[in-house]
Amino acid sequence: METIEAKKDGAILGGQRRTGPNFREGSGHVKVSEQFRKWPYGIGVFSAQKWQDLVRVLILIFTILCSSHSLAKKVDFKIELHSGNESERKAEALIRGFGKTYDLSPYIFTKDIFIQSMIIPHSHPVLTLNTRQISEPERYLALLIHEEIHWFFAAGEREAQLVKFISRMREKYPRVPSRKNGGAIDDESTYLHFGVCYYELEAMKKYIGEKKAIENFGTEDVYSWIRKEILNNKEFVKETLLNSGLQWKDAGQ
Repeated sequence: METIEAKKDGAILGGQRRTGPNFREGSGHVKVSEQFRKWPYGIGVFSAQKWQDLVRVLILIFTILCSSHSLAKKVDFKIELHSGNESERKAEALIRGFGKTYDLSPYIFTKDIFIQSMIIPHSHPVLTLNTRQISEPERYLALLIHEEIHWFFAAGEREAQLVKFISRMREKYPRVPSRKNGGAIDDESTYLHFGVCYYELEAMKKYIGEKKAIENFGTEDVYSWIRKEILNNKEFVKETLLNSGLQWKDAGQ
C-alpha cells in the first residue's frame, strides 16, 4: 500500500506535486483507499483532526486503566516467623504477595501476623497462621481473610449485634455438630462462624471469581458442616447478618 504525505492546500506528496484519485486538492487530508473504507468504523476519510481525536481517546483509556490499578491499596504486613523454616518463609512470601496483588484493605483489621508451622490458626491476640495450605495460594488467602474477619466480629461496638446474630442462629439450629463433625470448638463459636465464613466466601468471590470461590469453600475440610449450611441457606445467613446490624460496609483499614 502506498504511503502518502499531504500538506494542506499545497498538493505536495512525497516531495512532488501530484494529483490522483487518492488526493483531494486543498482538502488537508488524503482520501483513503478502498481497503480502509472496509474498516468497521465506516470511515472513508481520516483527517489529521480525526487521528488526533483517536489518539486522545486511547491516551484517556490508558490513563484510566493505570489510575484504577494504582488506586488499589497495598498492604504492608508486619510478619514474624516462629522458627524461620522454609515453610514459614514461603508463607511469609505468599502473604506479602497478597498484599501487593490484591486490594485487601476492606478486610484488613490487623497487619501483625505470626506464622508457625503445625499450629492451629487463630485471630487473637495476634493473628496466627500455620503453613498447611501454602501449596494452595487461593486457600491460603482465604485463611488469612477468615482470621481477619474475626476482628470485625470481635470489635466491642458490635457486641450487641453479635449477641443478636448468635441468638437468631441458635433458633435456626438448636443443635449443631461438634468440631470433629464439621462444627467449631463449641456451640457459640459455631454460630459465630456462620458470619465469619459467610463473609470469607463473599470476599473470595471478589478475588478469585464466584465459581472458584464456591468450589474451594465447599471442599474446605475445616468447618465443613457450617460451610455446607451456608451454601444451602445463603439468603437466610445473609438476612440474619443484615437484620442483626452486622452488614459489611468496607469495614477494614
